[in-house]
Amino acid sequence: MRLDARKCLIDALIGRQCNTIESEDAAAVLGTAQREGVVALIEKQWASHPENAPTSSPLRMAFAEATRRQAACLLWIRAEAQRLLTELHAQGVQVLVLKGVALGDWLYPETYLRASNDLDVLVATAEDAQRTSEILAGLGYAAGYVQGRHAYERLCESTSTTSPRLEVDLHWRLLNAPVFARALVFHELWEGSIPLSGLGSQARGLNPVHALLHAAMNRVVNLYTGVGDLLKCLYDIHLLIEQLNAEDWAHVVELCSRAGLCGVVHSALEAARKELCTDVPSETLHALEQRACLEKLKPAMLSDWCYMQRQSLHALPWKVRPTWLWERLFPDPSYLQHSEGAEKSPARQRLSRIKRLWRRMKPGLRE
Repeated sequence: MRLDARKCLIDALIGRQCNTIESEDAAAVLGTAQREGVVALIEKQWASHPENAPTSSPLRMAFAEATRRQAACLLWIRAEAQRLLTELHAQGVQVLVLKGVALGDWLYPETYLRASNDLDVLVATAEDAQRTSEILAGLGYAAGYVQGRHAYERLCESTSTTSPRLEVDLHWRLLNAPVFARALVFHELWEGSIPLSGLGSQARGLNPVHALLHAAMNRVVNLYTGVGDLLKCLYDIHLLIEQLNAEDWAHVVELCSRAGLCGVVHSALEAARKELCTDVPSETLHALEQRACLEKLKPAMLSDWCYMQRQSLHALPWKVRPTWLWERLFPDPSYLQHSEGAEKSPARQRLSRIKRLWRRMKPGLRE
């Protein structure tokens, strides 16, 4: 019977025995752990509970080596992030650090346990993003591909030719998806923000409640774009849930009700409960489920690409919808190179793009 590598990883994360992994399955397990971003977490669990660890020495050695590489890379990333954030603060830019680098600073027991390859930052406005991009250019980070006039994110790539290299994802909305772009506004996030001491004395990130809502929305984007329900992101949600008290949960329900996110957050909590056996307050699940019935966004459709694109379209003002649709069909050449492969000719890039859109649209067209 073929080994279910992802299930083995989940067993390891929640402390179940997984010492039946055979040596011939080692490559599949390690490869899945790397794709899911949980190599260091698994190695930590096995080191803490050797009775649950696989008996395969090559597998343990491979995980240990991959963990050492991740720890070394993250050490550099965090030092570089601190350099960039210090300069942005000196230039008077209010910046919130998002996702992996931020969560590694305060949510995880050790920073190297949260895998991350880039630095996600949020600023208040598109004008602030332009100014931040100019500051980053002076620090060795050139503007990357163009996502379109109605995108809420800009990539800034290191011009260094040495490894490792850091990418900065510069956001001026919490998520680069119109359906979620205005769910939480910057000034509210900033007022509730918490210090990230490991990234410098002035670095700040989302508080646990805001971080949970952000993780739940980001999970939906991963689902409908085909990235999947990554274990590292699900484990973020698992740990964030453990941080919250009764007052926090009341705040979660209030914010979700206001922003139309009850179904989104309920789905994330249920996924953590089912996959990672996370203890979620039943009254919170019930309250979110009841309110989700009244929302436009249907929980059962969150992984449907066509449905979510329609919801994003409806979230935009009428006057910008035609441009947004056109840019989805015919994106900037720099974005095509990034998404379809720079080795392909422009014509093949566009053909690949059309095929991908068609594959995503077919299920919706059949309904």
